[in-house]
Amino acid sequence: MDSMLDTLTNVVGILLIVLVTVQLSTQEAAERIADAVEKIDPAEIARIEQQAAESKAAADRAQAELDAAEQKPVGDPAAEAARLEAQAATLERETRQTEAKATALEKEKAEKTRTMQQAAADADRKAKEAAAAAAAAVKAAETARQALAIELEQTEKPVVPPAKEVRLPDPRPAPAGVKELHVLCREGRIWLVDIPELQEKAKKRADFVVRSKKLDPDGDTWLADGKTFLDEFNKAPVKDGGFELTLELSGNRWPRLVLTRMKGQGETADDAVKAAGDLARTLRRLKPETHVLRFFVWPDSFEEYLRVRELTGERGYAAGWEPMTTPDEYRISLGKYAVGEKPPPKPADPNAKPPPPPNVLD
Repeated sequence: MDSMLDTLTNVVGILLIVLVTVQLSTQEAAERIADAVEKIDPAEIARIEQQAAESKAAADRAQAELDAAEQKPVGDPAAEAARLEAQAATLERETRQTEAKATALEKEKAEKTRTMQQAAADADRKAKEAAAAAAAAVKAAETARQALAIELEQTEKPVVPPAKEVRLPDPRPAPAGVKELHVLCREGRIWLVDIPELQEKAKKRADFVVRSKKLDPDGDTWLADGKTFLDEFNKAPVKDGGFELTLELSGNRWPRLVLTRMKGQGETADDAVKAAGDLARTLRRLKPETHVLRFFVWPDSFEEYLRVRELTGERGYAAGWEPMTTPDEYRISLGKYAVGEKPPPKPADPNAKPPPPPNVLD
C-alpha cells in the first residue's frame, strides 16, 4: 500500500509540475505578444487578442479537465499521464503557433514601415528634383526674356508703309464690241495672253494634223479619231508668248488648249510696267475704247497684280480680276474641230433670248 501511494503521489506531482511549466510558458508568450502588439496596428492587435483569448480559454479548459481528473478516482496512472502529456503538448503547440504569428505580424509591420519610409524618401527626392528643374526653367526663361528685351530695344522701329487703296469690286459687263486681253498673275510674274494669236497658231497646227492624217474626210470639222488628233498635235506643241500649247478633250468632245508656262518666261511687275515691257507696249498699241483687261490672280501674286493694275488705270483701260486657286495651267478653247459623231442640228427657237454678257469688269 505504501508503494502504491508513493507511486500515485509521484505521478500527480509530475503532472502538476508539467501544468505549472505550461502556464509559465503561456505567460511568457503572452508577455512577448504584448510587447509585439505595441508595434502592430489596432486591427492586428484585436485579432491577436482574440487568438490569445482563445488560447486562454483552451488553457482554462485544460485546467478544468485537470481539476476534474484530480477529483475523479485515480485510474490507470500511465494512461492518465499520457493524456495529460498530450494536452500539454497541444497547449505548447498552440503557444508556439501564436508566437510565430506574432513574429510574422511584427516582421510584416516592419516591412511595411520600411516600404512607406522608402516611398516617402523617393517622393521627397522627386519633389526636390522637380523644384530644381522648375527653378532652372524659370531662370532660363528669365534669361531669354532679358535677351529679347535687349534685342527689342536695339531693333529699329519699322516704318509703317502707306495704306494701299483697293477698290471694292463692282461687277458689270464690258461695253459691247470691246475685246478682252487676259493677263495672268502667277508665281510673282506677269503673263500676257493674246488669245486670238494663240488660237490662230494652234488652228494652223491642227489643220496640218487633220490634213496629213486625213481625219476629216467630210470637211465638217467633226473628227472621228480624236486620239490620233491629240497625239499628233502634242508630238510637236506650239510655242508662243511664253507658253507651250498642247491639246486635251473637254467633256470628251471639245478640244482645249493647255497653256503650259515655259521656264524663264513671263515678266516681273516692275518690267511689265516699264516702257519696254510687253504689257506696256501692248497697251500703247491698243486703245481703251476697243479693249478691256481681265486679270487672273493667284494668291502668290496679288502684290504684282496691284502694281500692274495701277498702270492700266493710268492708261484709262477698264479692267476686272478673278482670284484663282487651282494649281492647273490656264486653258482656252481651240475654237475649231470637235471629236466624235456629229449630232443632228437642233431647231432654232425664235423666242430664245441671247444670254446676258458676263460681268468681267469691276
